[in-house]
Amino acid sequence: AMSLELVRGGGDVIHERRGVDVIHAHDWMAGLAAVILKETFEIPMLLTTFSTEVMRGGRTNLLSESIYQLESEVFSKAELLLVPKERAYESLIDDYSVDPGKLLKIPENGLLASKLVAEVYREVIPL
Repeated sequence: AMSLELVRGGGDVIHERRGVDVIHAHDWMAGLAAVILKETFEIPMLLTTFSTEVMRGGRTNLLSESIYQLESEVFSKAELLLVPKERAYESLIDDYSVDPGKLLKIPENGLLASKLVAEVYREVIPL
């Protein structure tokens, strides 16, 4: 239900602003909505990833395996993954086979990360 509300709200914002340059999400739950918006409106997507399901306990049951599969899909759809933690960076490569070229290490400091993300929007994502 939350992802559907994010899609509805995101779609409303995109229509009200007559488009946006980029979609930015922060986890697999918001990432699901971001993927739908990305594909519906053909807008590039960035995803900030602080941890992965493998880091949070692994693929030990049906729920964690499902989350792993959803994360894999979201990670594959993002043009760029912003990663503030070294362990998450390693997990994306080792556990999800993400191309290191799609990963950008960012500072854990929120203010510095926000400034870097703004630069990424302008320089990395072709608009």
